[in-house]
Parts: sequence; C-alpha cells; structure tokens
Amino acid sequence: MAAKRKTQKVRSTRTWHGFINHNITKTDIQAIKAMVASGEDALLLLGELAEGGYDFKIAFDDYSDCLSVIMMGKEDSGSNNGWAISARHTDLKTAVCELLYKHQTFVDDDGGWLKPVDVTEQYNY
Repeated sequence: MAAKRKTQKVRSTRTWHGFINHNITKTDIQAIKAMVASGEDALLLLGELAEGGYDFKIAFDDYSDCLSVIMMGKEDSGSNNGWAISARHTDLKTAVCELLYKHQTFVDDDGGWLKPVDVTEQYNY
C-alpha cells in the first residue's frame, strides 16, 4: 500500500468584502444590447481577465430563474481584491456582456470597481 502524502494548503490572501451592486439604467441596457449585437468575443475577454487576476462563476440562479455570472477579484486584481460583481440573464452571452459592461463602466480612475459609497457620492443619492 502506498504511503499517503500530506499536501500543504496554500492560503489565499483574498479577503471577502462582498458584492457590489449597480443598478443599470435604460441607457446601460442599450449599451449592453449593442455589445451583444456587435459580436464582440466576450469569452476571449473573460479569458484575459482570468489571466489578470479574476475568478468567474457561471451558475443557474433558481431564485431569479436565469443564469448568473459572477466575477470575483483575486490578489492580483488590485483594489477589486475580495469584491464581486454579478449579472443575470436568460441568455449567457447577454449576462456575460452585462458583467463586462459593469467591469468596464463602473470604475474609478485607477480601474477599481466603484464601491457602494463611491456610487452614492457620484450620483448624489
């Protein structure tokens, strides 16, 4: 019988902060539809982001009765480390395009996602 090797777990330095929720407007929806129609290779962009320090999860959301795509910042993602954004839609490409739109649009000057406090200040709620 072969001896069982002990494996050492690598500890992540990711700290979980939570989800960043952005309410999209009609203008945002039009821009997302344009992304879907443009034929932009969303999966290629996801691959580049994965190499750049992000994790992704695609799952069916029973509560919303549609697909959910989640993007989580890892250690290499700078100020997005420990934060997540999500998008939902019945069509996977549309959900991915919405997620990419949020990633590219709701950002600060350093490329970090706008946190709830930042959004409140930006739109003077």
